[in-house]
Amino acid sequence: MRVETRFNPGDCVWTVCDNRAHQFRVAKVEVTARYDNGRTYVTYIEERNILTRNNPVSIRHDGGNCFASKTELIAKMMEE
Repeated sequence: MRVETRFNPGDCVWTVCDNRAHQFRVAKVEVTARYDNGRTYVTYIEERNILTRNNPVSIRHDGGNCFASKTELIAKMMEE
């Protein structure tokens, strides 16, 4: 099975976080495949250094809510 993701580690993407447009750099990509419904779920992981430099906090963002540009993000929000 071959899984292709829209973004790779190191790419900058846009999403909504805390009710604001938020840009982050993808640190890791996590893919989960479900056998019962045949779907694959992609999660892009952002790492933030909040408390100390050597202990980053991982924040997960749903792949369906991440976009390449702020314009794409706004367009998706306007169509809902």
